Amino acid sequence: MNKENNSDTTEKLGQILEGIFDCSVTNVKGATDLLQKNGFKKGEVIVPSSGKRSKIGIYIFEAKTVLDTGFDDYWRLRQVSNKVPKLNTGEERSKEILYVGKSTSKGVISRINQHYKKITQDVSTYALKLEDKNLCKYQIKCHYYEFTQDDKKYCNAIVAIFEQLLHDKLQPRVGSPR
Repeated sequence: MNKENNSDTTEKLGQILEGIFDCSVTNVKGATDLLQKNGFKKGEVIVPSSGKRSKIGIYIFEAKTVLDTGFDDYWRLRQVSNKVPKLNTGEERSKEILYVGKSTSKGVISRINQHYKKITQDVSTYALKLEDKNLCKYQIKCHYYEFTQDDKKYCNAIVAIFEQLLHDKLQPRVGSPR
């Protein structure tokens, strides 16, 4: 790669990232606005889908019912014997945002589908495993955002940066910061 191409790519990356760290994002609408302004295309998944190919991207699981201490107690029980993301215990954690994640390999829909699987011996990936009757009362919905930039060079890095930023801003109930 020559210096001119490298400079152009670095400049594009700088333009995308400019100002995002100081932005105020406190809910899914704010996250949607930020992501769409920066080259992400919004989709929505309410139940798992199959057969649809997707691009890399970010997803946010949002509970339509407040995530309360009953949720926390049940999640702790699930952590003991299953590979589920860690429960966050900070005071500032969200009462509605369950999880923020990303996919930079097989596609965002494929990764979302892993989160809907049941807890079984065969499921070894760290996932929410939402197909659980005790979680139904929280009415969990998934919002996803595919990254649609033409310049593929730094796509994975950009998606990772936005996922970390949204995790920091939204303070999801589960999922350790990276």
